[in-house]
Amino acid sequence: MCKDYLVGRQHQERFPKNSLHCIEKILYLIHFDLVGPMKIPSFKGSKYFVVFTNDYF
Repeated sequence: MCKDYLVGRQHQERFPKNSLHCIEKILYLIHFDLVGPMKIPSFKGSKYFVVFTNDYF
């Protein structure tokens, strides 16, 4: 079997709707995503940006 067929047939479990843990304090669990370099820079010349998400409930 070819590699592309096997990759296409892989199964991924659904992300659970309920978390197994509960964060009770602000800034204890933070996710971030760094994007870039972008071909076209922003108005101020930036080619990268970062997004921070706090998982506080």
